[in-house]
Amino acid sequence: MDLTQIGIGALAGIFVAGAGYLKSYSNTGDKESFDGKKFASTIVLGGLVGLITTASGQEPSVIEGMLVYMGITGFVENIFKGIKRGLIG
Repeated sequence: MDLTQIGIGALAGIFVAGAGYLKSYSNTGDKESFDGKKFASTIVLGGLVGLITTASGQEPSVIEGMLVYMGITGFVENIFKGIKRGLIG
């Protein structure tokens, strides 16, 4: 089994979890306290996505064609929401 895709999935989970935490700022500028369980579960989910990718026997490029744009869109959306909440308050 190729562990590379699992590692890539977990790394993606780290980025998504970080973006989600950034988005958690409220409109008043208060931030949500860090929740390690949420953060870790997002990393585990990313690793599971990598595991499923590996277990399916599909080349990542096939799966990328279906999923990568959804992931990028969600990640960028979280970043923009966090910036907006930080600037506008």
